[in-house]
Amino acid sequence: MYTVICIILVALLFILLFAGFKRLEKMVCSEVCAIFSNTIVYVDQLCGVNNEILSSWHKFCLKNSITSEKSFSAEKIMTEEIIFRKKEIEQLSNHNVRLSFQPSFLKTFILHKHKLSNQEIQAAIMTAESTEMELEQNFDFLIDLLKIEKTVPSSWVFAENRLKCFQHEANAMFYGALEGLCSFPKDSLTLYEQQRTRLKHLPSEIGLNKRKEDYLQLQEIEFNKAEELLKSTGELMDNGSIQVDLFGNQLFSQQVNVFFAGSKELQTERDVYSNVISQLQTKWKDKNINLYGYSFQNFEHGFMYNGHQCTYNEFIKIYTNVAIFVLNGNVGGKTKEEFDIAMDSFKESGHPIIYVYSRKSDIKNKDVETTRNRVNEEAQYWQDYSDNEQLRLLIKNDLSERLQQAYEILVETRRTTLE
Repeated sequence: MYTVICIILVALLFILLFAGFKRLEKMVCSEVCAIFSNTIVYVDQLCGVNNEILSSWHKFCLKNSITSEKSFSAEKIMTEEIIFRKKEIEQLSNHNVRLSFQPSFLKTFILHKHKLSNQEIQAAIMTAESTEMELEQNFDFLIDLLKIEKTVPSSWVFAENRLKCFQHEANAMFYGALEGLCSFPKDSLTLYEQQRTRLKHLPSEIGLNKRKEDYLQLQEIEFNKAEELLKSTGELMDNGSIQVDLFGNQLFSQQVNVFFAGSKELQTERDVYSNVISQLQTKWKDKNINLYGYSFQNFEHGFMYNGHQCTYNEFIKIYTNVAIFVLNGNVGGKTKEEFDIAMDSFKESGHPIIYVYSRKSDIKNKDVETTRNRVNEEAQYWQDYSDNEQLRLLIKNDLSERLQQAYEILVETRRTTLE
């Protein structure tokens, strides 16, 4: 009897300790969530200020590069706006709540459970201050450029790319925060979900339903974008003979990303697509439309945790302007998944534009028919083709129409900018 009582008491003690630990875990996760959420909201506000200056700086540089004249009145207006935005940063900083985190053995143990360290929490706290400082330095750099008597177009490009890099680095910080939060209990993430609705400039459409590895990969993509911008700027700065009209073209351009989604067995069709992309790249490059064609072949082929499909899906959802689906033979589950991702993204944000091409065949194919029915359910349509030459013409005509629309938008932007 005594033994039974002891076992019951030990069991009750274990239950109480476990319940206490879970309660402490929720409290620690909520505390960390508050730190990350506070930082995310503040960085999002700084991105808003950055984007306002980026837009104004872009127009200012475009006008000066096209007119080839130094406008002192325009410089004065630009300088006044930068100073105004610096005061806005100061106001945001004064209203930003400075949180702190006091580590302990139990907190460290709980963080370790969620693959976080005390150093990462302290880094998140410092991110607000360091991001604010970086933005102010960028604005000071712009003011210094405006004071220089001689116009140096390559420096203007460098300044604009610094502002663009700021957004990419902020996006990377955001994905880093999600990587830290994604394993937390849902009931400790209430504050973040509330704050998420306030975000306007960070990719808040990305939720907390992914793996840590996925967020780290998205973070790496943003860092790579920033690195490519700085690399291209370095090449531009090295070219001492850069012309003003070249600078105007550098500013006044648009990128169009096309993704070929379909079975890996469709190598012939993929070659047709690649040839069309190559032809159109040459044609539209002179009009400052930068066309890029992608398929699974453009991504790393080494082993990845849980496969590569999550990378393709994120690229389709976030970075793709046009998605091309070719139905010829079996349509695998991955292709269907890619179509659902593209269609859901199109409904939410208007991109990517989707084109479906289906090869005519006397033999009925269940997978193709199922996909066609899926297209019909969305009140969309596909285009039939009989051979690869017709497929080439269809892809070329559709992409040419889309590129023409992008060019017309650029022309209109240029016209309104110069008014």
